[in-house]
Amino acid sequence: MFTKTVRRTLVTFALAGLCAGGAWAQDSTTTTTTPTPQQTDIQKDRADIQKDRTDLTNDRADIKADQTTIANDKSAVAKDHAQVKAAEAQLAADKQTYGANSPQVKQDEANLKAFRTTQRTDEKSLDKAQHDVHADVKDAKLDRTDIRHDRADIRHDRAGH
Repeated sequence: MFTKTVRRTLVTFALAGLCAGGAWAQDSTTTTTTPTPQQTDIQKDRADIQKDRTDLTNDRADIKADQTTIANDKSAVAKDHAQVKAAEAQLAADKQTYGANSPQVKQDEANLKAFRTTQRTDEKSLDKAQHDVHADVKDAKLDRTDIRHDRADIRHDRAGH
């Protein structure tokens, strides 16, 4: 019984010693190094560069989509212009043939009005797309400028200034 108690006590002390030794070992090997302000600045600048690169990629995709929209809108405006010219010619011919107050002329006038409305809608869409591409080009330019500034900041921080 005495040996059992001694053995238990020794095992308990041994385990306590191992735990204390492990805690001491962790304490001595774990150093809490705080990053220097330069390292923090470098990390922030790298994150800014990555974000600016993503923004630049998105801006380029927007520019490409807007250019496609502009091409489609120009084509639609040209077709609308041809329809308006044809409707004007048809109206003039029907006025000559049937008179100014005939049902054919009334229908031609309604068609002409509809074609002009469609043409104006397509022209507004074209204007908006051109405005959008201009804004996207400006954004892309600003993103490229931001990338250059962030790279300069990283060089400056690495030099220790």
